[in-house]
Amino acid sequence: LGALDSSAISRVCEEERPDPRDSDELHDDLLSAGCLTEQELEHVDRDYLRTLHQARRATLARVSTDRPALVVAAERLPELMAIVPTLATADAVVPPASRMTRSWSREEALVEVIRGRVAIVGPTTAPELAAPLGIEATAVDAALEQLESQGVVLRGVFRSSGLKPGP
Repeated sequence: LGALDSSAISRVCEEERPDPRDSDELHDDLLSAGCLTEQELEHVDRDYLRTLHQARRATLARVSTDRPALVVAAERLPELMAIVPTLATADAVVPPASRMTRSWSREEALVEVIRGRVAIVGPTTAPELAAPLGIEATAVDAALEQLESQGVVLRGVFRSSGLKPGP
């Protein structure tokens, strides 16, 4: 009786998915989301990615060789590096000096990256949010608790899979 319609959830997820019309919009999406997986960008024109890469505004980053690459805006690299200190970037993209002045704790950075991620993925779980970053779900749970206390996420069961989603 209290279950949400799965087609409505799918529609909301589709609407939240980044759909940039040019490289500047893609850069904005990367800034908002913290990072995007290659799978989340498979529908995006590859020229947009090339343009950002050539301008050194974004890079591919890997948390490990067994995980898909992440696309990260140069400005968000400090947060990702605080979360995954071993993050390997495809090239020498350097964040703007203004973004290098803040020293991020892992917990603060994770809250900010998860804040961006939940805005684009729809109902999800802590393990699903943790997987692309190659981190433990318990760390994401702690970030979700902070975001829940701020009114950013709502915990509950939103999918018929029976998994208890994070946001």
